[in-house]
Amino acid sequence: MVAMANAVKTRALRLAARMVGGPAKLRDRLRVSSADVAAWTSGEREPPAEAVLKALDLILDDLDAGGPRLRRLRRPLK
Repeated sequence: MVAMANAVKTRALRLAARMVGGPAKLRDRLRVSSADVAAWTSGEREPPAEAVLKALDLILDDLDAGGPRLRRLRRPLK
């Protein structure tokens, strides 16, 4: 169960990074180091709850707005 929880946290952070324009932009939003974001999105280290909650907040805010960023991510590349 712990592994699944960590996987969900990692996926949430990866998605949030894609939504905001990449790991550097997520780093700036979360006010953490690039090394932290890299370790969390790779699953190397478990992220703190605060970072996960902020990532989920970004995702939920987008869903509340109709999911424009999420829809953009799903479009096939041309």
